[in-house]
Amino acid sequence: MKEKILETIENWHNALNAKDKNHLAGLVKEDVKMVGPKGDVKGKNIMLDWVDRANITLTPKRYFLLDNTVIVEETAVWHEAETGKESNTAIVAPVFVLENGLITSIHRHDSLHKAFESTGLNEKNLITK
Repeated sequence: MKEKILETIENWHNALNAKDKNHLAGLVKEDVKMVGPKGDVKGKNIMLDWVDRANITLTPKRYFLLDNTVIVEETAVWHEAETGKESNTAIVAPVFVLENGLITSIHRHDSLHKAFESTGLNEKNLITK
């Protein structure tokens, strides 16, 4: 089960970075919830629209897992829409929740500490590959 959950999360990242919206759509529930600095939104189509607007690349560094909840500590790089040049970089820690093999929610946190606080996970939940 752990392997399947991590595979789904890795596939989501690969599809996002490739802007493969068809693949992304198959990895999330129809009513997927996304929480970020600009608020909460719900729905697969809204997530797919975000992919076009975000101009972001996410590179996972570490995974923390408990049951169906995964924190991914990762490097986020935003790009200028016109030129593709890097405009900002940060370490973020989104929390993914899965149900029946599909992502049901993605909650972006600006630090691993905040992600730990919101989930109850900690360094002991680190997954080594």
